[in-house]
Parts: sequence; structure tokens; C-alpha cells
Amino acid sequence: SAAQHRDPCAQAAALGLRLLDRQGEYCFFSKPANMHSAALAGSTQASVEALAPALAAAWDGPSPCRTSGQPCPPVMPGVRHGCGQPVHGATQGQELMLLQRLDFGTSGLLCAALTPAAAAAFRAAEAKGHCEKRYVALLTGVLTGPITARQSLGVSGRRKSRLRDAQADKTRWTDFWPLHVWHPDAMDAEELRLLFGVSPDTAVPISFPPQGLTLAACRIRRGARHQIRVHAAGLGHALWGDALYADGEGALPQDS
Repeated sequence: SAAQHRDPCAQAAALGLRLLDRQGEYCFFSKPANMHSAALAGSTQASVEALAPALAAAWDGPSPCRTSGQPCPPVMPGVRHGCGQPVHGATQGQELMLLQRLDFGTSGLLCAALTPAAAAAFRAAEAKGHCEKRYVALLTGVLTGPITARQSLGVSGRRKSRLRDAQADKTRWTDFWPLHVWHPDAMDAEELRLLFGVSPDTAVPISFPPQGLTLAACRIRRGARHQIRVHAAGLGHALWGDALYADGEGALPQDS
């Protein structure tokens, strides 16, 4: 509604963006799929970066509006929530810095810093390999065991990142572990429908890639643009449906 678009907290709630916790000078958000992490120049599309400061400003632990499941009204410095609770911590105009990004179609956790000092502390820990970022992905083909992609990536000035011949620093590697495998001769399309909550009578057919499918755990320590996607494709196990990096029958249209 128009009111929701004027109220960033209500807009975030309507889109499925949630602030899960605030610990010291860090905030942790749950980003839904089909939302940008960073605000795009000249775009009116919603992003975590644009909506997160209002959520951080409204954060005050348990409150009547939060426990009722209703979005908190917008807050301003020095005033109270619409539910009567005082506002503490960040103000709505405070700077908030995302510490990593997720692709538009990817859901998951995003961490943000509320001060430059907190952001610098995170970057220092990340550079020393003290951070881990874990994801799950559906890979084309059968991944028979754990594997690590070690190649460095070229990410500058291009929409599509690319593998380089050189080995990356260990903090730039990607680890993959198979969690569940659908073999080509024993795949069940109905199982996949249940996994994604797709109605059996949908007009969009679901078919497995002919080489099989693997649900994999992925771990990185520092992120480069599309790192998991590029490393998976380089190993011959591109993310299923990746329109940018999958080849042949593993690729699907961007809007699928």
C-alpha cells in the first residue's frame, strides 16, 4: 500500500526482510529471495541497504508491536515507538554498512555494522581468515565427496566474474560438501516439487538436469562477486538454473 511505501519498517515486513538480532555494533538481517542487497543507483527497487537503517533504528528487543507480529511504526530520534516503547541505540539517520552481499535471487543472512570501527574490525578478522560464511546450493551433477575450489577470480569491470589460472589466497577458497544426491537414474520430479513447494498442476514443468543434482553445503571465508557460482561452475557443477554461469541444459531463463 502507499502507507507501507512511506513507512520503511512496514515495507520491509511486507517484502519479508527481517532484523533478526542486534549484538553490540552489529545487526543481522534475514534477506528474502528476489531483493537486492545494495541500493542500485537510479533504481526504485527495494534493497536491504535502503530499508535496514529504519529496522535498526526501531530495534529495542521485545516490544508489544514486535511480539504481536505487527511492524513497528517509523521512529525518529528521541521519540517513542507507536506502541509506546522508547527508542534506544541507532537512530534512523545513522550510517549502516553492509559487510557482505547476497545475489538478488539468494535468501540468507546479511551482517551490517553500525559504526566505521565495527566495520573495520570485521574486515580485519575476515582478512585473517577468522570468519566463515556458509550457504546451501543445488548443483548440477553428482558431487561424490567434499571438494575445494582454489582458483582466484577476476571480478573487476565485468558483469560476469571469471576464473584465473592462479591459485587464490586460502581465505578466497570455496569448500563444497554433498548433503544429498539425486542420481540420474533415480530422480523423482514429485520430490523436487515438494522441496520447492511447487503445485503439481503448475504450467511450468520441472525436470531434473540429465547429469543429476546435488544439494551441497558451501563455505567461504571472504567473498568475491559470484564466488560460489563461479567456483561451482569451474568444477563442472554449476548451480542448477544459473542463467549466467551454467551451460547447456543446466541453465534456465533469468526469470525462472
